[in-house]
Amino acid sequence: MKVILYGSQATKPLKQLKKELENNLPVGLIDHRKSIPALAKRLKQSGQGQSVVILFISDAKELQSCFSILSLLRKVRLILVLPDRDPETLHSGYRLEPRFIGFSDNGIANLQAVLLHMCLYRRNNDREDLLQMQEALGRRDIESGAHEGARAG
Repeated sequence: MKVILYGSQATKPLKQLKKELENNLPVGLIDHRKSIPALAKRLKQSGQGQSVVILFISDAKELQSCFSILSLLRKVRLILVLPDRDPETLHSGYRLEPRFIGFSDNGIANLQAVLLHMCLYRRNNDREDLLQMQEALGRRDIESGAHEGARAG
């Protein structure tokens, strides 16, 4: 499973998650895009259905620009990291239909847990991918075979 990170600004949570993943996953499983057009180009490549996209949004304008690629975002598992808890921001974020919404001031622990959960519950999971993701996220306590065959949530 590939992880595609999007963030136009190098926020602390983005840098932390990227570092954790890059230090522990094989080259080629992590990709970072810094603009919506670059993200769109990456998502148009074939075989993106097994990817997880994590959007680190910096402001309301950037969030609105994500709607230009909504059809592409609906084809992947989406995690959204919002800059604030403003009701309008949340409403717009929900319209992107993410599997999880986090906030930039919460750190990366929840993002790591959700990413691992997505890996554990994805159909036809590759045992090697699963073990690599567990290692990358520091979750050696989960038995890799305990959730095989379960449906994605």
